[in-house]
Amino acid sequence: MIGLSGTNNRWMRGAAGAAIVVAATVLSAPGSAVATTSAPAPAQLSPQDRDEMLADHNRARAAVGVPALVWDDALAAEAQAWANDPASTAGGELRHKEPFEARNRHGENMSGAPPADATDQWVSEKAGYDVNPMDPATGHYRQVAWNTTQRVGCGARSGAPIRGAGWVTVCRYDPPGNWPGQLPYPA
Repeated sequence: MIGLSGTNNRWMRGAAGAAIVVAATVLSAPGSAVATTSAPAPAQLSPQDRDEMLADHNRARAAVGVPALVWDDALAAEAQAWANDPASTAGGELRHKEPFEARNRHGENMSGAPPADATDQWVSEKAGYDVNPMDPATGHYRQVAWNTTQRVGCGARSGAPIRGAGWVTVCRYDPPGNWPGQLPYPA
């Protein structure tokens, strides 16, 4: 279960703006119309969410002397597609697209927190990293800080059927990090 203590309400702007009810008119036969209403549209990253997530990543990287990342729209499109896919939350749990070994083309972090809080959640794992850098519980932080990663792109969806905040936030990284037996940056 994802803990959200200490989060802020920056995410509310994106969530409120994205929870739009769309009304559509469907013509079922000539001269007749049936009005239907869809469910709230899933939230996606706003330009402000994107800028804040990139800045949060780069602050964490600068703190350990690792070069800044740049935003990659293709990675963001992949991340958004996975966030929107029901398989990403199958069984009420966050699910990576594929096992790491099969998807080593890109790194991936996932969170049940809203976009404005996801990076902070991953970076909070640094406390455990400082105690034991190879602790599996610090994998999100290691990917954020991986020194050879150059690009990041993220996507998000609200209303996800998972415990916690009901979000799925996904970031993809290129080149990937978290290689077994390797540290993300020199000690």
